[in-house]
Amino acid sequence: MENNTDIMLQTNIRTMRTLTLIILLLISNNTISQTVNNRINEIKDNYKEIIKNKGSYSKIIKDVTWNYFEYSEEEDRSLERIETLYYGDKHLKLKSIETSITDDYSSVEELIECYYDNDSLFFIYRRTKSLTRISFNPDNQNNTVIFVEERIYLDTELNCIKYLVKNIEGTDDKIKDLIAKTRNIEQDCSERTEFIKELTIQ
Repeated sequence: MENNTDIMLQTNIRTMRTLTLIILLLISNNTISQTVNNRINEIKDNYKEIIKNKGSYSKIIKDVTWNYFEYSEEEDRSLERIETLYYGDKHLKLKSIETSITDDYSSVEELIECYYDNDSLFFIYRRTKSLTRISFNPDNQNNTVIFVEERIYLDTELNCIKYLVKNIEGTDDKIKDLIAKTRNIEQDCSERTEFIKELTIQ
């Protein structure tokens, strides 16, 4: 039989192994968190630089409406999709995609901005505003508006590392105040995996 000393020694060894594993996990998680934070700070710096220099970039504007929508002579909506490519030092810096769909009763406006560093996508901004007309009476124009704003931060492998969403519903006379007061909420990156893929293969 094992004596009490041997039992205590084995117990202590197991305890030390467990503590060592916990410490290593904490160090690993802290390192990963620090790496993500550094990348996000880098993205913010690159984003600010592009916004600052946007006016000096050369740009190419393309109407891609019928590359995106299926043409029909019976179409009764107003459709438009415009791509604008911004280049600095011959490198793609920003790709802006503006889409609008309008009919008598509703409208949808979407803006997607893809930001690049050395031609590599690092950040995606998306804003969608959907308006539903509740009355044709000019004295009652408080239409229903749904506003969604998304920010997607990417690592160097184009994997999402942070996904922020602002989702608001209100009337068009109050929506601006609601947007200003509403905070971004962090969401699961997996919700935008397919969306990121679609943008990277365009």
